[in-house]
Amino acid sequence: MKVAVIDSSPEAGKVICEKLEKMAGFLTSNYEIKDTVDFLERLRSNLPDVLVLDIEMSKLAGHEILFEIIHYQTMPVIVTCFPTQKGKLGVVQAMELGAIDFITKPSTYFPKYLDDFLPLLIQKLNIANKINISALRFITENKIKFNIPTSNRDLKKDLLAIAVDNAALESFRRLVMAMPHNFPCVLAVLNLPAGYTKLFADRLNEIARVSVREAHEKDKIERGTVLIAPGDFHMKVNSTDGEPFIELSLSEKVNNRRPSADVTMMSIAEHIGKRSIGVLLSGYGEDGVIGLKSMKMSGAETIVIDPDTAILNARLIKAIDIDSHTHIVKFKDFPKLLTEFF
Repeated sequence: MKVAVIDSSPEAGKVICEKLEKMAGFLTSNYEIKDTVDFLERLRSNLPDVLVLDIEMSKLAGHEILFEIIHYQTMPVIVTCFPTQKGKLGVVQAMELGAIDFITKPSTYFPKYLDDFLPLLIQKLNIANKINISALRFITENKIKFNIPTSNRDLKKDLLAIAVDNAALESFRRLVMAMPHNFPCVLAVLNLPAGYTKLFADRLNEIARVSVREAHEKDKIERGTVLIAPGDFHMKVNSTDGEPFIELSLSEKVNNRRPSADVTMMSIAEHIGKRSIGVLLSGYGEDGVIGLKSMKMSGAETIVIDPDTAILNARLIKAIDIDSHTHIVKFKDFPKLLTEFF
């Protein structure tokens, strides 16, 4: 794999490149550049498979560089930042532009601080190298539309549960932006850590017609609401006297994740069942695969995006292998299929 690194500190970039070559055998390039034009020219002359981009550079606009790269959509981009509020905002903005993942930078580049950073970066680089660039380009270049009447008629379904990995975060954002105000309640399990989910939800709420927020304990399942599982909390559905509501939990990780889509979907299968829809939008690993199967067995509609049209497809292939789905659909046809259930 060819990996390019651009860091606000050339010395830090050099250390990262040396470690990536030694630990993973990647071919790396550490860019020390004058301006955005210079960087893009050098990048096009030696196109990497994946770019690691410091989003908080003092001399250059990291988001400007990212915008140019995403505009041409030639490679996946992982952004880096420090865990400050400014850094978190920069990450969310970068994900909205089309970055497929991010990683928090260590406070220093002494060896002991790199022990956690580098293995995680290598894992993210290996995943990024499997990205379907044409699918990502489709998302950033096309508008999504839902043909759902805006009347207050009764709907056939009360709830849509959706599992979203970071690579598909922009897909999810655009789906939410297209939802009419009377859309059924949406429960979303993202792969963002604590401190990022609220920031993402608040920004999306400013531009969506539905109400978007981080889920809270005892939240009701209501139309026109998108509830995002808070980072580091499992989100479950429970019910009293037939009235479903949200419960949050700090119980052990499932599939090495908290929140876990399996936890959310299995609780939906138990308490809402056939009046729900489950969706796997993209992703790697196995989280959500068993949960989606549980929803199907409860009578729910379960949708897996066609792996050939997904940004990342490993999780989708596993779901299809164990027959977790009632429908397989190309991403471009996904909104149309959803509207048939309402």
